[in-house]
Amino acid sequence: EVKDGGSWRQICNEEWSEMNSRVICGMFGFPGERKYNARVYKMFARKRKHNYWDYSVNCTGNEAHVSACKLGHTVVEKGNGTCQQGMPVVVSCVPGRAFAPSSMTGFRKAFRQE
Repeated sequence: EVKDGGSWRQICNEEWSEMNSRVICGMFGFPGERKYNARVYKMFARKRKHNYWDYSVNCTGNEAHVSACKLGHTVVEKGNGTCQQGMPVVVSCVPGRAFAPSSMTGFRKAFRQE
């Protein structure tokens, strides 16, 4: 979810990529993303009413935070709040730590071994 204009909104998965998932996993200290079976989640997601964010997210996979990713084009019709062909984004991460403390800033810095 993202907070936009004081309201929390879910991100539609129509334009979601593995690079976006990689950044989300890195934000939480995981070394990478992994595939998951969305069929079970879709059954529950379709029964709920969702409030979607209007835009897609375009990450390269190297960003330390999703806020550093480029804002994509509109995937949800403004004011409609629906994700016509998709569902809310679900991310599954590989267990493990991918963050190392930075002595310069006090923040944690993401790194990925290829």
